[in-house]
Amino acid sequence: MSSRNNWFRQAIRKNTPPIGERKAARYKRLLAIGYAVLAWHAFAIGCVYLYRRKMYPEDSKTDEEKKLTTGQYFAEKLQVKNPQIYRVDGFSVKKIEPLEGQKVESDQATLN
Repeated sequence: MSSRNNWFRQAIRKNTPPIGERKAARYKRLLAIGYAVLAWHAFAIGCVYLYRRKMYPEDSKTDEEKKLTTGQYFAEKLQVKNPQIYRVDGFSVKKIEPLEGQKVESDQATLN
């Protein structure tokens, strides 16, 4: 520690009571666990970022593909015939409608 900040260290040591060895060891263990959890989450976020960047490469899309919505893009890539959008509320399906911009054989999808 530099001598310039020595006054701060001395003030802290003078105005605070000492921490017991057991308590200090407990704090050290809790901080180590906290740092490990934080590092694990940062690693997971980095992996998800790399995975999504590899899965959705924006540079490889053509101008026509960039104009499509996500549903239209994946329906086209997966070659799905008559893609439909299911509107769900809770555990029940409220509405089924065709995906806009795609060829649909029937005019309206109906619920049974």
